[in-house]
Amino acid sequence: MDCRRGIGIALLLALTSEAQRIAGQDTGTELEPALFDHALETVPVQAGDRILLTSTLRLFALDAATGELAWSSPQPAGWEALAPVSQRALFKNHDREGLLVLPAAGEHVAVAALQVPLSRAPNEMRQGRLYRVALPERRLFAFELATGRPLWDHAPPADWDGLAGTFEERMHVIASPLVVGTRVLVPCTFDVSSIDYHVACYALDTGALLWTTFVTRGQFDARTDQGYLIQEFAAPPLVASPDGKRVFAQTNLGQLAALDTVDGALRWRSEYEPMPPPLTRSYSPQPRMRYWRTTPPLVVGDVLLATPRDGTELLVLDLATGRGLGTLPVKGPWWKYESRVDHLVGARGETLYLGGEQLVALTRAGGFGSDAEWQVAWSYSPGSRPGSPRGARAQLVGDELFAPGNDGTIPVLAADDGSTRRTFEAGPAASIFVTDDALFVVGHDHVQRIER
Repeated sequence: MDCRRGIGIALLLALTSEAQRIAGQDTGTELEPALFDHALETVPVQAGDRILLTSTLRLFALDAATGELAWSSPQPAGWEALAPVSQRALFKNHDREGLLVLPAAGEHVAVAALQVPLSRAPNEMRQGRLYRVALPERRLFAFELATGRPLWDHAPPADWDGLAGTFEERMHVIASPLVVGTRVLVPCTFDVSSIDYHVACYALDTGALLWTTFVTRGQFDARTDQGYLIQEFAAPPLVASPDGKRVFAQTNLGQLAALDTVDGALRWRSEYEPMPPPLTRSYSPQPRMRYWRTTPPLVVGDVLLATPRDGTELLVLDLATGRGLGTLPVKGPWWKYESRVDHLVGARGETLYLGGEQLVALTRAGGFGSDAEWQVAWSYSPGSRPGSPRGARAQLVGDELFAPGNDGTIPVLAADDGSTRRTFEAGPAASIFVTDDALFVVGHDHVQRIER
């Protein structure tokens, strides 16, 4: 049975009361959404009987069995006092291509990185040239999973000067959080001219700081001629080892690292060759070419697979030591299909799945850490429309791949050979999430639950 329940969630900047209320398609449920940026990649996660997703201003919890809204969090204090033009200024410099937005949860607590209505500097021009910009400032906010009751947050005070305060109040969160047991870990930074990449660990129940570790410092190419960042720096979420004793950080700054979950001790670092920044030929900064979408590393057995956004290769590392076990260039053998891949989807057995304009299954004799050549097992082209936006990522679930196309369909493929088993009609999807019972489709103005 194709049982659908849609819930309207405005993904545009809601600047009028009319834009702030959209009725649910079947349930009649109404939301008063936060200020969404329709271009951000918002990905749901499951926590028990809840499906969680965040707009970067609110956290929404849906009932996994029905798709109905269970609760939504309030916006961080202060947004309602800002004029629309001031609100837009704080959203202007999002990294829309690089930001991967998803919440996290433990047994009883849900947590998200939400944007506060503050910045360290205003958007400023001097002598007709861009001098500084207002960068987004995100902090962690935690809520009771069952009810949505606020538990704790790291928002700085309303009169924050951009410098003072505790570590958690001062540090800008640059990736979605990761929950490991009773701890929540997140990458963060403070500098506005380069990236000082830290990992912070907090108690999930209270938000208390447990430890911080400085990992590396790197340059970001999107800067003014005065050296200030002109766009936020976005990193992928951390990834935990299967036993939860280590977390792996893909900094997107020429380095990967492994840290001890208990005390933050660095266990290994692994460097790679980043793409050189573009040559500056004018006062307008030139962005670096990006081949990969922001994607967390993938732990497969005793290897770590990573696709740093500042690199051109898929990296294979020894999980225990960080030693390099080989690379796979972006321009791999699937280019004969006149398409390209830009993110990791997952792995099953000895097959690795990469997604993008093409969905490709790759194998490597002897395992991913061997020195054998990569081989294309099969390739599939999701439906697309000319000029359509970037498609939703495919999701590997058991022995099936859910592969959204820009034509509004979601074919379900056999992971073994890429053959089509069935197809869902869902409309264009910004992201999808598959549970045992249902398929959740996040559109640009709604969330839809489709019975599997």
